[in-house]
Amino acid sequence: MLYNQANHPSMKYILLAIVLFGMLSCSTFKNGESGGTAWFPVSSDLVDSVKVLRIGNGFASIFPAEYEAPDQSLQNKRRFTPSPTLLRQIEPYIKNQFSTAFLEATDNSLSNRSPYEYPLSKKEKKEYQNSSLKWITKLNEEYPNLYRQYIGYYSDNGDQILMIQFLDFSEDPNGWKDHFHESWVAGWHGWYYSNIKILTYNVNKFKLLVH
Repeated sequence: MLYNQANHPSMKYILLAIVLFGMLSCSTFKNGESGGTAWFPVSSDLVDSVKVLRIGNGFASIFPAEYEAPDQSLQNKRRFTPSPTLLRQIEPYIKNQFSTAFLEATDNSLSNRSPYEYPLSKKEKKEYQNSSLKWITKLNEEYPNLYRQYIGYYSDNGDQILMIQFLDFSEDPNGWKDHFHESWVAGWHGWYYSNIKILTYNVNKFKLLVH
């Protein structure tokens, strides 16, 4: 019987360390506020390919199809570069569905709770819905001021999909605002959780969803 080193516990830790080292070598990390952000810059030969346009009171950056985004859901997806014309055409649909997408996500989370989560009472569900409605309303009021990052890809059935990151820079403790056009941002908890929302828009079906 052959011995598989890759399945040995110590080897798994070594492989994980290699992956993390690779991420650190090509990105910028910032920790704080019980969370962190990781910015993944485009390569030097693609910097000039990132288009920036104004939408509302904020700006939007369009990443080219050649950019290797860190989001795992984009792996092995056929990509395309969204055009400024396309983004301006679909903006009214995204704006009109912005609050609805989050409300639908809230309802889905209540209806499809994991069996490992304790069941919520009617009172708890109502409190959750009211709390969600409050921050969704606040987020919608900030919509004109939000910055965006766009990545385009094709679904398995050939629909054009836009991954959109909405960034709220009303507070910018890490000074990232000046770099949003050259680095895709990822993160966890803290500032990232509170100030960045990821949605997808199906161009063919005119449908906005929370990612």
